Amino acid sequence: MRHVGIQNVDKTSTVLKQTKNSDYADK
Repeated sequence: MRHVGIQNVDKTSTVLKQTKNSDYADK
């Protein structure tokens, strides 16, 4: 899972920009 962290960050960065509000709902 650690090695996936690096790739996850890149994906998360784009997702956060696309679904900024979703981030709040997720938490």
